Amino acid sequence: MKLSIEALVSGYGLVDVLHGVSIEMAEGEVVAVIGPNGAGKSTLLRTISGLVAARSGTVRYDGREIGGLAASEIPRLGLVHVPEARHVFGKLTVEQNLVVGASAAPAGSRKDALAEVYDLFPMLGQKARELAGGLSGGQQQMLAVGRALMARPGMIMLDEPSLGLAPLVVEQMYEALDGLRRSGLTILLVEQDVYMALDFASRAYVLENGRIALAGASAALRHDDHVRRSYLGI
Repeated sequence: MKLSIEALVSGYGLVDVLHGVSIEMAEGEVVAVIGPNGAGKSTLLRTISGLVAARSGTVRYDGREIGGLAASEIPRLGLVHVPEARHVFGKLTVEQNLVVGASAAPAGSRKDALAEVYDLFPMLGQKARELAGGLSGGQQQMLAVGRALMARPGMIMLDEPSLGLAPLVVEQMYEALDGLRRSGLTILLVEQDVYMALDFASRAYVLENGRIALAGASAALRHDDHVRRSYLGI
């Protein structure tokens, strides 16, 4: 398995947010995590990427236990995280932001990685010398994804990539993500737009109150009564 999580418990301070979460993903698979606000979706990604320490359970990437590693070490193994709210460096140029992402890439791959990112997001190439703080929200989201791709990852985790974006920008974003999917990149997606998540991913987990409530093929979950009532408004 590319990613294997077993009985994961994590949280903040004295409060547990995740309660025994188990997830598995094969290489090249696209999996979504859906659920209500406050269910623990972002905490799950933050725990996998080392930003939140696991209290118990295991997180294995490519067969290696990564649960105890520092957050700075995990991208070097090929697992990158694009957090919610983008977090670009506004006083750096677009290209400088991208180069920051290349710090976790194999030596000598920066030029090829830049070319690939500019091919995926041509706007970034056009604005390479502009300050990131002057970009629109959609452009900053593209930059955040591009920066993660500079590490030449084997797997990318995306937290709410469509949040706050205009519909046309969301469409452009998912066209780019579809290219990554077709290239064989393993993708773990947290997405509030459940219709979009289930259309994009082959499988999905429903996370509620820090626990996996449902899991299965996206096509089957679209017809599940609980998912239809709670998330699809049907």
